[in-house]
Amino acid sequence: MENTRTHFIRRRHGASESELNSGPAVSMLPIGNKWKSSSVRSDCPSVEGSSFRPRKRLMERKDSQTSKGKKERNSRKASVRTGPKGEALVEISPALASLFRDFSDRSLEFSREVIERSGVAATTNNDRARLNIRIARTVFGKWSVEILTFLYSARVARFQELRKALGDISARVLSLKLARLEGLGFVHRAVIDTRPPGVEYSLTDKGREVAKLGEPVFLYLRLMEGSLNQTRR
Repeated sequence: MENTRTHFIRRRHGASESELNSGPAVSMLPIGNKWKSSSVRSDCPSVEGSSFRPRKRLMERKDSQTSKGKKERNSRKASVRTGPKGEALVEISPALASLFRDFSDRSLEFSREVIERSGVAATTNNDRARLNIRIARTVFGKWSVEILTFLYSARVARFQELRKALGDISARVLSLKLARLEGLGFVHRAVIDTRPPGVEYSLTDKGREVAKLGEPVFLYLRLMEGSLNQTRR
């Protein structure tokens, strides 16, 4: 009786069912990782050269799956939003976006109510724009926002601390900006009785109110850039 392996090979190489049942037994001899017949009917194709490579087929399947997985991962990466330096950015959630929309609407209503209660004469859009531009240039000129932002976070800072935090700013320009903000009532300058005498800068009540009103703006922009929890290194 033919063994199962011989039966399989003869069927694979063209032997019919009747040939399998009536033909002489075929003795299969292992040669390396191949099987060769020692007695084969003339009408049954030789199985010489037949090779069983289950390991090779398994590796081919693994390679195919690995390639498919890489393509899927690459497609997912391509959909990630990135910043100007290639850093991954976090998308703002719809719930947070809705909170900021509600806040901005309430802020607009608040501004209108303040104008009505203050008795300020109604102005056109162009007039309001000119007034806002003048304030922006006076209060929020170059380095002014940076100084107010740092002092709001640090509470108190000395001159060299401010200069180091701001980076590319000369001592002369920083002195002029601090004097300007002090004159506008945003920054308080205190002389410290040390040797040599030192000077500390902090925000006035007016400066803190401006900083607190501006905090939601910075928070919104940080969320939109996906950098809410990122720190500079």
